[in-house]
Amino acid sequence: MNKQRIILRGMIVVLTFTIGVSVYEIWSDITLSDISSEMSWTSEEIEQNCDIYAGLPQLNRTDRIIYGSGVRGTSCTSTANVRVYLKQDRRFWFDRTLASNVGGGTNFEVFVRYNCRGTGSQMVYIEVRSGNKKVQSRRVGVAYCG
Repeated sequence: MNKQRIILRGMIVVLTFTIGVSVYEIWSDITLSDISSEMSWTSEEIEQNCDIYAGLPQLNRTDRIIYGSGVRGTSCTSTANVRVYLKQDRRFWFDRTLASNVGGGTNFEVFVRYNCRGTGSQMVYIEVRSGNKKVQSRRVGVAYCG
């Protein structure tokens, strides 16, 4: 019985040594630049208090244009790019992008517009993206602008 315990202990020691060597080999391949690239943050991630807003889409009936805007709030102190999309809400399917625009800076507003092409009705909304944040306005029904 003692021989079996010694052999079992020897197997555990050999197994531990083998695993320890393989873990060491894995860690020895990682350099400081690999770790620092994983630990780099964008200014948008650091500045969590920066607010973005999506305005409600509006319809100019005489010119038959849907327009809207996205705003990067006054709480922002760093510069960043903001993408604003005017989208058609298609239930049970992917939403269609009608128009988009990009702006950059500290505190600013980006406008989008879409020329109506038909006489149908549709639900539209504004989506604003900046860094890892995404904000959407509520859906608005637009008649005679299919």
